[in-house]
Amino acid sequence: MEKKVFKKEEPQALVDDDVEGDMMLKERYNKAVSSLDILKKSHISEMKTLNKPKEEVVMVLQAVCLLHGVKEDWATAQRLMNNPSNFLQGLKQFDKDNISQGTLNKLKKYINEPRFTPDNIARFSHAAQFMCMWVIAIGNYAEVTKDMTSLPAQLIPTTPEAEVRNTRKAAVPKATKSVKKPAAR
Repeated sequence: MEKKVFKKEEPQALVDDDVEGDMMLKERYNKAVSSLDILKKSHISEMKTLNKPKEEVVMVLQAVCLLHGVKEDWATAQRLMNNPSNFLQGLKQFDKDNISQGTLNKLKKYINEPRFTPDNIARFSHAAQFMCMWVIAIGNYAEVTKDMTSLPAQLIPTTPEAEVRNTRKAAVPKATKSVKKPAAR
């Protein structure tokens, strides 16, 4: 993903581009998470029992393991899938907002691998295909949100509701500063 160069003379255009990109990103993320609904416990159980899965399937599960903070190997992936219901629920409820930069850097190595595409993975396993979509969506989401946190505050897109909340928050400290402390006795 290309980083944008922010120029002082065009901040609104950059914000507009980011808002549009952010909406597309959320749409892709939601699509990837909803695609997990297609997966059944039986798909996960079947995948878990593979003795010698294709390298591409292993690669997808290694990326899932990375995101879960466990050893990135097939045996660990199989243990993650021991309870298919919990495994699927863990993917759907994954905390995408708190991925460390180190994990994100490692994840990029998987995502940037030419074979790591949903279409390619689908040749070997439809369950792994949907997990591949999920991993890519998580990585893209984390990358963009990390980029957003590095933007100057005046360039971060806001909604009218967020601006009202921020105005209220800003007003609270002013009001508390004007309250006099009682004299010490």
